[in-house]
Amino acid sequence: MEWYGKEPPNISEYIEKRFIPSVEWYERKAHDNMLRFHIFQILIIIAAIFIPIVNVVPLPGSNSSLRIISSILGGIIVGITSILQLTKSQESWIIFRETAENLKNEYQLYSHQTANYSDENITGSSLDDKQAQRNKLFVRTVESIMRNETTTYLQKRSEKPAAPGVK
Repeated sequence: MEWYGKEPPNISEYIEKRFIPSVEWYERKAHDNMLRFHIFQILIIIAAIFIPIVNVVPLPGSNSSLRIISSILGGIIVGITSILQLTKSQESWIIFRETAENLKNEYQLYSHQTANYSDENITGSSLDDKQAQRNKLFVRTVESIMRNETTTYLQKRSEKPAAPGVK
């Protein structure tokens, strides 16, 4: 495994090889899930709009054509709703976006040595000792944020979907 070496990575390597790719991954996944959710919701809305229109517009032939078209549109709505419940696109979008934003916020706090990274909150006798403590705190906090995301994501994925129409 390339990421696992004999020497622990320095903070620059950690940020370059672990932190930045993780933030980019969370942002990409958040965007993908948001896009999927919005596309499916738009399809549901469009299908729902056409059901009453189909039911009132007279078509040549029998009423069975209207029932068939209306049933197909209803089936599309149920199918897409089921896919949304199965993939949990909205929940995943929110979880991934929140994690990406938490990671970026943590980086800003670390970079500007504020909050937990300020001199008042860091122990150490020298500047090097203080920076080493900041680096350790940053890595520990970032890894905790990502671990919490994984736990939340798995909990959401293991929840049984509610029956359609049940909140």
